[in-house]
Amino acid sequence: MKQFLREIRKGRTLSDICSDDGMPTVMVIMKWVETDPKFAAAYHKAREIGFDTMAEQSLDLFKDPPRLPNGKVDFGHVAWLRAKTDHLMRLLGQWTKRYRQQAQVEHGGSVGLNVITGVPTLPEEVKPAEVLPAPAESLGVEIGVPKPVEADDVRNG
Repeated sequence: MKQFLREIRKGRTLSDICSDDGMPTVMVIMKWVETDPKFAAAYHKAREIGFDTMAEQSLDLFKDPPRLPNGKVDFGHVAWLRAKTDHLMRLLGQWTKRYRQQAQVEHGGSVGLNVITGVPTLPEEVKPAEVLPAPAESLGVEIGVPKPVEADDVRNG
């Protein structure tokens, strides 16, 4: 049991440790956690230490950027390391509150809203449309309602 807890403190995963020769299975460990309060306390404390170890190991990944044989930085490998570290930090945030990312938003005052319709505003010297005369009236043309067409009025072409 001591060797198992030592490995947990090193930041190794439960499934990884349990795959080693001579180690109990994951199911056996979970049973011990459920039935033995002393082991459960030691296990949870070792897990917390292991989480810190994992976080520190993720920092070590970026000490020196990986290089290609020609000496240039291998940006593909850097992207993979970043994805690996992001995934690890998200897992740590799920496993323990200490690594959970929290966003706090505070707001004070008022909120203003400016709606832009795309319709231009007219300068004050321009009259609104309802004040302007209709185009036909300004030309002296009478506007009337067309009378219905009778069948006799239609010419045969």
